[in-house]
Amino acid sequence: MAIRPNLKTIYLSIFILLFVPLETGALQNAVTPFDASHLEPHRATYTFSIVDSSGIERDGGTWTDEVRIEDHSLTRSVIRFRTDRQADLQRTIVADRVTLLPTTMDQRFGAGLEGVMHVDYRPESVDQFMLANPASVMRQVQATFDRPVWELSLWGTLAMSLPLDQTGSYTVPTIAHDRISVRDVIFEVGQEERIDLNGTLVLTRRVQIPEEGWTFWVRDTAPYLVQIEHPIPGDGYARSRLQSEFTQ
Repeated sequence: MAIRPNLKTIYLSIFILLFVPLETGALQNAVTPFDASHLEPHRATYTFSIVDSSGIERDGGTWTDEVRIEDHSLTRSVIRFRTDRQADLQRTIVADRVTLLPTTMDQRFGAGLEGVMHVDYRPESVDQFMLANPASVMRQVQATFDRPVWELSLWGTLAMSLPLDQTGSYTVPTIAHDRISVRDVIFEVGQEERIDLNGTLVLTRRVQIPEEGWTFWVRDTAPYLVQIEHPIPGDGYARSRLQSEFTQ
């Protein structure tokens, strides 16, 4: 019988996947194909569900996603809500309007949003401050890299800013926050697929991060992100799907 994963464990594992990626092997020169100049401001709400190995889907909460554009910067804000409607994550990232190279990240996380994280990025260096809870000691780390690095927590925005008119594979240097080091991540742009969204078939392009097991389905109009699937502890996987959108 399959073990039913605990939602608290799932939320913690998602935090680790999104914000504390593990370091991998040797560094290589990377192609950075992101171009976000076509993105428009948008807001959307997504459902979050857990799909077990038998295909049964159960509610895991919701999250909101907002992209704002101002002069030469793009700001993405995400708030995640558990099934009890309590927020357990708030994150805002400011990045370059076109290249998506990050400038700052502010994040609150955990029960009562007691955890705090702030990151200042420069093209080839980073200053990071983190307080896991009020009783813990603040951790401050500074590091210099041999190249510009991207913030993987911008995953959806990165996926929608790749060249989506053809298939391709792209290696991107990202920051591994646990060791404050560079980690190369491969994005693969796949074939077009139609996704059933509330009874309507939507044409999307599949984008994957194979090593992480994450898949994104993006379209060419705002809000660009239609669906996400990624692994969870135990059997099954998690799915986020566009629920509603708002015109700005």
